[in-house]
Amino acid sequence: WSFSLFYNFSDKKMREVIMHEICHFLYFKKWKEIFPYTKKTTFEHPHIKWHLSEILAPVILNDPKIQKILRKKAAFYKEHQNLIIRRKKVPKYFELLYKKYRNKKYTFGAFLKKAYREIKKHEKVFLN
Repeated sequence: WSFSLFYNFSDKKMREVIMHEICHFLYFKKWKEIFPYTKKTTFEHPHIKWHLSEILAPVILNDPKIQKILRKKAAFYKEHQNLIIRRKKVPKYFELLYKKYRNKKYTFGAFLKKAYREIKKHEKVFLN
């Protein structure tokens, strides 16, 4: 439950990194509530759970409510930017899924379960 920042980052870059890492903390806290028997080692590269966390962090951070604080569009890892699922780039695919689940009738937990099912269905896209 820690991370480091480069001492010479600008205030803007520090805010971006802090928001990204805190997003991971909250994401994995929720993950463990939903999937309590998940091994922590699968939260790291190259596991599909790690890929999902790195894709969903910018998706979540680009939510209009969070953007009021962050004020900078969160970027996706280059390795995810050009991967394709169902004729959509991976970031767009999960952004659309998030938008569908963001309304009040769904919980974040329901979104997380659906996102995990989707990435598992397309796991081969992430194997290099």
